[in-house]
Amino acid sequence: MYERFNISLRLPVHLFVDKECEDVVVDKISQCYSKINTSWTLKLAMNPDLIDAKNVVDFAARHEDKFKHRTSFKPFENINGNDYVLFEVEDDNYPLPNSRKFIRSRYTYKTSIGELIPRGLDTFIRVSNFILSVNQRKTETSKQSR
Repeated sequence: MYERFNISLRLPVHLFVDKECEDVVVDKISQCYSKINTSWTLKLAMNPDLIDAKNVVDFAARHEDKFKHRTSFKPFENINGNDYVLFEVEDDNYPLPNSRKFIRSRYTYKTSIGELIPRGLDTFIRVSNFILSVNQRKTETSKQSR
């Protein structure tokens, strides 16, 4: 397990919280925890124009036992260039402000439909495991021989 690499995911909560696909997305997040062999950070982005903060708090309380590692909730307007993630699910219709100004992610999956988020999370699993496997091989081959 390679722990030095920053594996992180950002999701826009307005696409799935209090929608029919909420349980499917949360189950897929749980699968991400079991299929990615390192701790990683889940960052949930909130657009206050599209979702009420109380709904997000209720969502967090309902599913707190399923979020195993570091999890944070942040309003769209507070996300800046320092909030870099490896993988981001981005809403086509409501991108983060200044998205052209800052590079906030290495990989992006764009959708405006909450039901398609699990496809993006499948990609997140594949990308993360590939990066971890490549970095693990690099550390194993860089050990000095006797």
